[in-house]
Amino acid sequence: MDPYKPPEILDGEVAEAAISAEEADRIAMRLSKFNGLSFAFGLPGLALQFGAREIGLATGSTQTAALASVTGQALFVIGLGFYAALRGRKWPWAGLGLLSCVGLLVLYFMPKYCLNCVSRASYKVRTCERCGGPLGA
Repeated sequence: MDPYKPPEILDGEVAEAAISAEEADRIAMRLSKFNGLSFAFGLPGLALQFGAREIGLATGSTQTAALASVTGQALFVIGLGFYAALRGRKWPWAGLGLLSCVGLLVLYFMPKYCLNCVSRASYKVRTCERCGGPLGA
């Protein structure tokens, strides 16, 4: 591939060549890392949010329950930030985590963006139609 060759234009869009297997593997590893970090922060965050009342009852302190709830919310927002990155979106979309599970559903049904060519894809698609790169779950 000649990096100095100008891109071909087809119907007003730049034609992208299929990515190499090594590049696809690199993107897949990055997506796997984002997925793991999303679960690592998001699930404990949800557990703390849903268990905050019981934590408060067990300790006899409403302050402990409030602290558990706020900590859970923060962890869930961080987890949703990694999930947004997995779907090719920017970190500010993690703010949907303030809506708890509703924010997760909103982010899930929004279109994905390819991490290679930044083209938009449906939330159901697993590979980019433009470059053939893997997309997040």
